[in-house]
This record gives sequence, C-alpha cells and structure tokens, in this order.
Amino acid sequence: TAAATPISTVTPTPTPTPALSDTLKLITVTDASPTSLLLEWTGAPPDALRWQYRQRETRSGAWGEWMDVPNSTGSTRSYRVTGLTQFYPYYFQVRPVTGAGPGAASSEKLGATPRRNDGVLELIPDLIVEGGGHIWLLSTTIELTIPAGVRVMACGGGLTDGGYVVFSLCHPESGSFLTFNVGTGELVNEQIRSPEGTDAADSAEDVAALFDQILSTMTLRVIPDRSRPTPTPTPTPAPTTFRYDTLDVTGAVATAGSYAFLTADGAPVTTYEGLRDGSTAGLRIHETDADGASRAAFYGTVATGDVFEWREHETCWVRYQVTSVTPAASGVKQLGVKWVTYSATGCGAGAIPAADAVRTYQWSPPNIRNTDVIDTIRFGPFEFWNVHGHSALEQPVPTGISPPSQEELDRASEDIRLHPFWREPALPDEWVMVIGQVAVESAYDFEAYYNNEDGYFAFSIGIEWVRGMPRHFAMNPTNTNAIYEARFIDGKAALVIHGPNLIPKVLIYDDKAGVLYEGRGLDSTLRGDPGALITIMRSLWKDNE
Repeated sequence: TAAATPISTVTPTPTPTPALSDTLKLITVTDASPTSLLLEWTGAPPDALRWQYRQRETRSGAWGEWMDVPNSTGSTRSYRVTGLTQFYPYYFQVRPVTGAGPGAASSEKLGATPRRNDGVLELIPDLIVEGGGHIWLLSTTIELTIPAGVRVMACGGGLTDGGYVVFSLCHPESGSFLTFNVGTGELVNEQIRSPEGTDAADSAEDVAALFDQILSTMTLRVIPDRSRPTPTPTPTPAPTTFRYDTLDVTGAVATAGSYAFLTADGAPVTTYEGLRDGSTAGLRIHETDADGASRAAFYGTVATGDVFEWREHETCWVRYQVTSVTPAASGVKQLGVKWVTYSATGCGAGAIPAADAVRTYQWSPPNIRNTDVIDTIRFGPFEFWNVHGHSALEQPVPTGISPPSQEELDRASEDIRLHPFWREPALPDEWVMVIGQVAVESAYDFEAYYNNEDGYFAFSIGIEWVRGMPRHFAMNPTNTNAIYEARFIDGKAALVIHGPNLIPKVLIYDDKAGVLYEGRGLDSTLRGDPGALITIMRSLWKDNE
C-alpha cells in the first residue's frame, strides 16, 4: 500500500493590530439618514497629509480594508460613511497618512444607523444623535423635538428605589442631562453644566435655554392596558412546629427531645458561629420531640429541598435547606443540610447551651417580609436590615464559578444570548428583545429589555455575578405599600418586591453559579400580583437543569 501523501498546511498571517494614537479621538454621529453615519475626529498630528478609515460590523469580526477618505487633506476632520444598513451597528477607526506612511489609528468607536418606531426616530442609548429638527423617541414613551444642529444622546435609565422607570437625555458637550419618569413623562431630575473651554455663565445659560426649548415639545405616548390570564400561584405548605430541648454534644441523639447539628466529617457543632458559618452540613434529630410526641410519620415525608427553621428566640434563629435524606438508627432522622437564612445578631457567640433550653423546629416556615424584620437578616446572597438600626453580618457570599472571560464578554457584546450566564425566559411570542447589552459600568453584568406587541417595554432582566459580598436592602417594617418578601422559588433563594404602585421585581439566586438574576415586570399585565413575573423567572431554569 502506498504511503499517504502528506498534506501541507499554511498558517494564515493574522492582520496586524495597528498602533493606537494617544491623542486622536473619534466620534460617530447618528442623524435622520437611514443608511449613513458621520465620523468626526480631533487630535490630528501636524504632519497629516490625508486620512483613511475602516469599519467592521461586530467587535469580534474581521476589519475591512483601510479606505481613503475621498478628497481628504491634512485639515479634514469629518467624513460621512454611506451605503450602510438601516438600524445596524458598525465599528470604525480612522488614521492619518503622513509622508512616512500610515500613522497611529484612533481607538475603535461604535456607531449605529437609526430606527423608526411608528414613524418616529429612536434615540439610541449612549450614541450621539444630531437632532435636525426632527421628533425623536426617548425610551418607549417620551417624544421630543431636537433642534437642528443640536447633539444629544440617550444616556441611561433603569428602575428607581420607588419602583418606576426613568431614562435620561444628555447633552454630551456639557454633561448636562434631563431625567424623565418613563411612565408619566414627569421631569424628575435636571442638571445643567458648562462645556469645557467656554464661558461658564453663558454656556450654562445656553444649555438651560436649549433644555427649556426641548422640554416645551415633550409629548407622552400612552401605554395601552391589556389583560392576560393570571397564573395559579405555587402552593406553599402549611408550617409545622416541634419543640426540642437537648442539644446532644456527643452526636448520639439517643433520647427523646434531643438533636445534633453535624459537620461534613460528622463532628457535632457546638457553637452559634458553627450554625451559620457553613460548618453545619447535617442534622441528626430524634423522632420523638420534647413533648413526648412521635413525629416519625412527619419525618418520613421530609425530602430534599425542604426548609426548616431552628429558633431560640425572635432574633436568634437559622433556616436550613435539606440537601439529602440518609438512613439512620431506628427512631432517629438524619439529614444533609445547608444554611440559607439567619438572624444571628441576638445569638451572641460561643457555645450553645446544651440542655434545658427549648428550641423550636418549624418546617416550611412562612416567607420573611419587610414587616417581619426586627434586626439584620442574612438570606442567601441578600442582607436585610431594619431602617431603624443596622448591624452588619460577617459571612461573605460564596463566589461560585469564575466570572466571564474578556473573550466571552466580547462575544456577548454582539449577541447577549452568548453570555455564559444567559438563560432564556419564556415570554409571549409577540414580545421581542430590543436591548441586550453587557453593562460594564452598571450594577448588572448584562441587561436585556423586551418590548410588547405595542412597542413598549414589557420585561427586563439583569444579572449580577456575586463577588463575595451580600446585596443589601433596607427594610421598613411599617411600609405596607412596598412589600419585600424573601422566599424560595424552586429551591432557590429569591426576593420578591411588589406593591400597588410599584413595578414588581423578582431576584433569584443561582448558588451553583454564584449569579443573581433580576427580572422586572414593566408590562401592565405584570403589575400588582407578582405571580405572573414569578412564572417568567421560574422558566429560566425550566430547560437548563
């Protein structure tokens, strides 16, 4: 048999990365043109003879060839790129050409051609727009006429602590901004600043006059109300409470009313700190309680995922979740457990009294609400504290798996569904994602917004990779208009925030990944009872576990 002929391979030469200029600054400007963008630059070297530019459609995609800016000279500072696709993002660089050849390039800059919503041009978040005297749409409801020659941008939005959505219009030259309540159109904040290098008083007055002119044109799109069937809520088991009076420091649990918390190695846990610092991995409990009643039938129903609370008094308690059910001696139940919640500020420190101290075991305890918070409570990755007093707890949050790499973030910046923490929500077919972004400077690692069939924000989701510190919430026990409810959703620690006038939020912690998912119900059908939003958030794990 003839020997196979080797096949030679040629390794392609990668396109060299050009040197970047420290002084050359590029901006992109979107206007009413659907198929072109304006490039402008400053900081040119004095020996520039002409200019070149190049573009690509994704941050990780291949660059096109460097193209000459037609008829450019050393003093050229702008160029309109034509032949682009409507409502499409592009990345650009420019560079000078000198007598010695091509010079250092600018850093890449993102631009995007405009989109129309019911005939109205949309302001694109974080991109400069030249108004041209046209009506522009900020977020989904605020319509504003931007005068010709004036440059603005949509510069951020989100949910306030009061539960309503805001979005800001910025004047990039000065850093001034207007912030609107998206639902009502109310101006909730205004900051007037002066551009650098100008007369401060005159500039501030000019910006204020410009904002007054823009505000005088503001109209509010009304979001239509619709109704959808409200899902049936997941039933919560009725709590069951037993009394025990002997902590068995030997771990034998041979007498009625006795119990022992155990480490992973089977050693008894004897200190308050050990109950909540992750040392406790098991519970051995006698099937007969301190009142002499056999609880064997009940313990026979205990399953993985069940939650119980060990309580000494109202500010000294720990809740655990069952991780396993293992065989034990006759008359004794043995469980694998992990802590999920505690109010330890009243427990003190040191050894737990072993005998003649009655503690209660409550199975399926009720959800914790802000009206129940007396002192600081730790719940999964959350820390709740009473607004009338704050005592920080000491235990960090496990960080789970590693955060995304820069390569993964670059891919996600082009398609948010490529983010390693992405989970697809089950939403109505007509709801469409309109924003999906890696939020580098936000509290979230990414955010995605969905519009309903009428073109308005209906649902948004953000994720936060928990970096070792708990997420803090101040609880007001007397506030019944904003309900903060700590509960378990499909075995995961969750916080549900809702109220008659609030946009509901559901935060669910995936402790396997160390990631917090936050869903917000922006559609009218998700207001009020949070059950519909909870159903959406539960769907994140439906096909992933």
